[in-house]
Amino acid sequence: HKGVFHGTKAPRTPNWNYTCTTCHWLIRTQPTMTSEQCVRSDVLYASRLEALLSVDDTVSDMIHELSALNVLNDTYVIFTSDHGFQFGQYGMPEGKWNAYEHDVRIPLLIRGPGIQAGSVYPGLGSNVDVMPTLLDLGGGGGVPPTSMDGASVAAGFLERGITNTK
Repeated sequence: HKGVFHGTKAPRTPNWNYTCTTCHWLIRTQPTMTSEQCVRSDVLYASRLEALLSVDDTVSDMIHELSALNVLNDTYVIFTSDHGFQFGQYGMPEGKWNAYEHDVRIPLLIRGPGIQAGSVYPGLGSNVDVMPTLLDLGGGGGVPPTSMDGASVAAGFLERGITNTK
């Protein structure tokens, strides 16, 4: 997929290449990006989009295989990530080291038995909740071992829970 997104720019959000004089010290002391840093951030953004096309291919292959095996409707498919990434927000060309939306928001998509298409979990969750949620979906009651943090969020998106709350 190399080159598919050539020339694509990182999103120019309101905080893109913005110096905030009232924010905490790291943001407050961050200079605006140079032209070279802006280009580097854009190239990195485009290359990450290209890499995601490979992820799309893999997910598609997996879904097709589960369907061919006639087990797709009995299988939970979960897609998540570690956390967000910045591309020029607050003048930082790249990285993920702040507690702002662009750094902390992560995807968590789940499809499977009992989950209504298009349902949206209305609460907060974190990566530490993934394993307890898997235990719950697998019939383990969502009670993690005492050595594990987190809690199941399954009830929030199963048909018995809240659905379609956009």
